[in-house]
Amino acid sequence: PGLKPHCTAASAAAEEAAAAATAAAPPLLPRLPMLRRRRMGPHLRRRSGIFLKLHKRRPRPVTRGNGQAGIGNSQKNTSRPSAASVDLEAFPKSLPPVPEVAADANPAGEAKLEKPKRQVTLLPSVFEGRPPVLFFHYTEACLAPQRPMDRAVPTDVDGIRLFYSHTDAIHEYNAVVNILRQGGLYRVRADSQRWLLLWSSHPSPEELRDMKPHQKTNHYRGSWHLGRKDYIWKNLSRMQRRFGRAYHITPQAYVFPKGAPCWEAARSRQ
Repeated sequence: PGLKPHCTAASAAAEEAAAAATAAAPPLLPRLPMLRRRRMGPHLRRRSGIFLKLHKRRPRPVTRGNGQAGIGNSQKNTSRPSAASVDLEAFPKSLPPVPEVAADANPAGEAKLEKPKRQVTLLPSVFEGRPPVLFFHYTEACLAPQRPMDRAVPTDVDGIRLFYSHTDAIHEYNAVVNILRQGGLYRVRADSQRWLLLWSSHPSPEELRDMKPHQKTNHYRGSWHLGRKDYIWKNLSRMQRRFGRAYHITPQAYVFPKGAPCWEAARSRQ
């Protein structure tokens, strides 16, 4: 009530036009969770004919100096000089020649420092038919008297190189690495299979099968039976009970705490 007839008719027509436009327009893209939007990246997939771009602003028209409207940012546009405006006469016609330097010349006047080549020393075996072993001599830094070198045989410096590998399975000690370097060996990776010596933990049966006859390792399967004194005595006592006096090569030993009563009885007898 109180409205004019033509205003009421205009508003009704506008509502009908808006309803028709809404029915003809494609459905809007449903809201997606923020985590899903981030996973989908800066561009969302096409849904219902609408393609949205996130984190990208629409460029605004910028009025240039000549009155034309262009697309760009709000910063001041700087024009680059054209080829016609550059003065080519200011540039020299030709560049001075570069002086030639000999390949073996040293501009600093210093001699090139070359790394000294490592030399391997072999020690022949005193037993017939046995191959020689590597000889590690004492360095001057240890201040120890040099080992006798009468049977040592130094190899050719330019001859075949010997390699070793140190894996991460065990701790790397400087004493081990330095003595191997002093002995003339070069370090390589374990997967290269060029090593002569493998310094690592106990190898697996597969690694033992893949080893060549000339390759050695610091550990092998069951080596703890020689490294642990309790295992040595257990194995020796078992062999003594089985074979008798042939294995009486060490004094009587006792493994504590299980062997404490036997040790007390032996003390009382003596």
